[in-house]
Amino acid sequence: MPKLLIKHPEKGDLTFTISGSRVTVGRRAENGIQINHGTVSGVHAEIVAANGHYILRDLDSTNHCFVNGEQVKEAELKGACAVTFGTVECSFQPDEIKAVATATPAEIDTLRKNIGILRAQNDELLAKVADQQKQIEIMGSAQIMMRPKVDGDAASLKTKLESVTAERDALADKVKALTEELTLLRTSPQENSIESRKDTVRIKLLPTPEEPESTLSVKAGAGAA
Repeated sequence: MPKLLIKHPEKGDLTFTISGSRVTVGRRAENGIQINHGTVSGVHAEIVAANGHYILRDLDSTNHCFVNGEQVKEAELKGACAVTFGTVECSFQPDEIKAVATATPAEIDTLRKNIGILRAQNDELLAKVADQQKQIEIMGSAQIMMRPKVDGDAASLKTKLESVTAERDALADKVKALTEELTLLRTSPQENSIESRKDTVRIKLLPTPEEPESTLSVKAGAGAA
């Protein structure tokens, strides 16, 4: 069901679900949607459902109604739009399921094309993630084998440990960045529609390789200050 999100200047954000064929908006408590604010009339407006559409009507309010910044006496609320009662700003959020069900063939075709594009981008990113993981494994194994024995006093060992830790974090960040980019694509609004969910193939990401725990230990010598 559609919702009206109210950005009340004093009470913060309020959300009302619009149900039934008619709901009134105003300052009085008997309204289906009450907006207790000085610029809102007692019965300011009404929202009426008609043939799957929603109509906003101004009920002779003192400070008027506005849709997307334009004063209206009566207007159809098409899709998500900004609605203002007096000076109180609101956001009308339509019924997403109905919006998809009544989409035109051209819109559905566009959604399918966008899904195909996103799938191709997903595959490309997944390949990059796998390649990064392989490089990290190879580099990690080579560095472990080629690293010389770590000697030195406590101060130099501590410095070396910080360097190794930074190296590990940098390698992990490479995989994290690609994973976040892939997640953004997989959660695109276009993927959230009913049509897109029918065709979407869930992609399972490879786990991020864990860096072996450091075997270094620093022990203060006897008599150390």
